Amino acid sequence: MSSDMYDLNYRLHDSDALDFERKAILYNKSDLNKLVIPGTEKLNHFISKAIMFNILSELNHNIVSECNIIGVGRIDLYDISTRTVYEFENSHSPKYRREANEKYVQAGVEVIVIDLNILPDDIFQRYMKLREYVIPD
Repeated sequence: MSSDMYDLNYRLHDSDALDFERKAILYNKSDLNKLVIPGTEKLNHFISKAIMFNILSELNHNIVSECNIIGVGRIDLYDISTRTVYEFENSHSPKYRREANEKYVQAGVEVIVIDLNILPDDIFQRYMKLREYVIPD
């Protein structure tokens, strides 16, 4: 099936995301530097994403939240300035990281998977821990 979306032609088929030749990161320009709040996120996930969004905003990075990579899926935060995807997960196994890296490399982005289970409960400490993951300009 072929579709036109955001003026990009792409082909969707019933194969693994790793089989796609080209990946497109789709977002509305009106969503640039806006934190999108999906209704299904757990509070811990949303707070961590909001803190990282704030950190990247302080660095004057251009950010999109909850955008889509064709053939890969929806991503938490995409830092356009550094072409870095930040994913917040409860499962942080080496197998998951390896599979995520294989998928995201086709989109030409780096992925950083952050394990929510290791982040401190204190908001300021969580802010400081998340700063360690940030890719600078």
